[in-house]
Amino acid sequence: QPWRFLVLTEPAQKARLRQAAFQQDKITQASVMIVAFGQRDGWKENVDEIMRVAGERRGQDAAGQEAQKKKALAFVRQLDPAVWLNRHVMIAFTHLMLAFESLGWDTAPMEGFDAAAVRQAFDLPADAEVVALLAVGRAREEHSPHPGRLDVSRIAFRERYGEAYYPHHLSPS
Repeated sequence: QPWRFLVLTEPAQKARLRQAAFQQDKITQASVMIVAFGQRDGWKENVDEIMRVAGERRGQDAAGQEAQKKKALAFVRQLDPAVWLNRHVMIAFTHLMLAFESLGWDTAPMEGFDAAAVRQAFDLPADAEVVALLAVGRAREEHSPHPGRLDVSRIAFRERYGEAYYPHHLSPS
């Protein structure tokens, strides 16, 4: 669980973030801004606890938990650490977006920022990798869903690449 979230609600803090994010208006307009980051090494502090609790939930004894931990760490070591970290932060980030949306809030993921400036502005740990920003608030006006996005039939494929997927209610047949 390498993901971490810095939640900003104070206008002065959001203004600091805006400085590090190319002066984007939505940062100071949003009710809440969230800085999603991962710790390249900091997550290791919790691995024993996480594996122990997971093992207990699966009914594993200490030996089973240790074996599972070794397998998990071996898997992580074979991956590019930056890719692994980014994937995990983005999975958690996406769930966070869905949670806000399910509660009726609007969200806007943002990737336009200077990661080093964000890290410095908020004294994030040296091993912090800033991955994304999330603006959370209420839309001022009704807007079309997903403006500027390609139709699903152009980005989703049925059974094999190149065969367009159409949700049943949009099927051309």
